Amino acid sequence: MICLLGQKVITWHLFGCSCYLISRKRRIINLIQDKLESIKNSKEAYRRMVEKSMLVSRLQQLGRHFPEAPLNLEQAPVRVAVTGAAGQIGSFLCNFIAQGRMFGPYQKVILQLIELPQAEKVLQGLVMELNDGAYDIVHEIIPSTDPMVGFKDADVAVLVGARPRGKGMERSDLLSANAKIFQAQGQALDKVAKKSVKVCVVGNPANTNALIASHYAPSIPKQNFTALTRLDQSRAASIVSERVKCPVEDIRNLHIWGNHSATQYPDTFHADIKSQPLRSVVKDDAWLDGPFLTKV
Repeated sequence: MICLLGQKVITWHLFGCSCYLISRKRRIINLIQDKLESIKNSKEAYRRMVEKSMLVSRLQQLGRHFPEAPLNLEQAPVRVAVTGAAGQIGSFLCNFIAQGRMFGPYQKVILQLIELPQAEKVLQGLVMELNDGAYDIVHEIIPSTDPMVGFKDADVAVLVGARPRGKGMERSDLLSANAKIFQAQGQALDKVAKKSVKVCVVGNPANTNALIASHYAPSIPKQNFTALTRLDQSRAASIVSERVKCPVEDIRNLHIWGNHSATQYPDTFHADIKSQPLRSVVKDDAWLDGPFLTKV
């Protein structure tokens, strides 16, 4: 009888312990679930914040119809020198800068537009167009056919103007003609631009021209010179996008090495698509090493 009673007590005790453990386990599970839900909500809130920030950033790049700049955002105007300003690329670029697409909608700019003497009338026409736009961030426009005036105290220089390759013109002739142009521009930058000036060379062959300009501007740090071969990079990205049926914005780090010429090399080995190596996504090395290179 006593043994039986003892067994019942032990059984009830074990049953009570089991209930306690189950209850405690449920509480721990609920706490974990609440924590996971909290993390999920935090991630969602962070994602929304990032999306909102990106949206605001994209809107700011439009550069038009924005409220007056707060006092804490008002800064001294940035002097931007553009060569070949009256050309097809240069005129579009000047309007984009005036819209705030380079420095944002609250950064005032002084446009220092440089052209050849024979294009002076076309340059005056561009100035009229920019004035007609009544862009809020354009502080002043200085047109010039003299690089010493156009590059004076420049913070940024975009070297668009270059000699195009004419009919029957050998590559060596083209290099020689552009060497003279970018030698003169490099010397002018060295003499009158700010020593902190950032120089972006667009005129082809861009890498060679950037090297020449930097060589003749020894007082400006070499790292302040860069060459832009965006056309080839964009073309390469669009070809891959079409090949794998993905948005262009999913393709990252697809770079072009070399000049805008037959010697250029689109680097697919360091590129990725949605964080996956580009070559493993394309899965066709023969195409990437052959037709793709030729098409770019």
